[in-house]
Amino acid sequence: MRHTHFGVQSRVDLVYDFIMGDENRRVLSTQVEAHLAALTQLWERKCRGGRIPARSDFSIEDFRPWLGHLLILDVIDNGSDFRYSLFGSVVARVFQFDLTGRKISECISNVGPLGLEEYRHVCKNGRPYLVSRFAHQVPGKNHFTITKLALPLSSDGVAVDKILAAIYTNYDAVAASHPS
Repeated sequence: MRHTHFGVQSRVDLVYDFIMGDENRRVLSTQVEAHLAALTQLWERKCRGGRIPARSDFSIEDFRPWLGHLLILDVIDNGSDFRYSLFGSVVARVFQFDLTGRKISECISNVGPLGLEEYRHVCKNGRPYLVSRFAHQVPGKNHFTITKLALPLSSDGVAVDKILAAIYTNYDAVAASHPS
């Protein structure tokens, strides 16, 4: 199924998982929304003939606008687990930990179980996945929300063997609206 999202026709699975009813509305700054739309468009341009792009289809220069917000995960045993081969510096600073080189199963206490479920969804469906939700506990940050775009990558164009993700938080939106 194709969805229109961010003004782009794409196959993106959308989830908004707010747990406190009407008081919580999906809020993305215009800047964050533009960043995620542009990343989705880049990923779509790399899809050739309906095949999922590989990590090698992207250059470091391609990722410049999202540096610090990107994660790259290696898929282990068809999605039974994932290893962070890259954990963006901005994400690490906001969450107060760096998980580069670690498996999700080793750090559930840091990231919570939803991340594992979300990445498994990407593996199973081979489609981009956008989720906005409350984050797992982050010390000193109440009402902490994340917006994450997870994009499948595949060295053979079919089986997902890596996931490229970009994470932005409500703290990014506040910072963007109050430039220093």
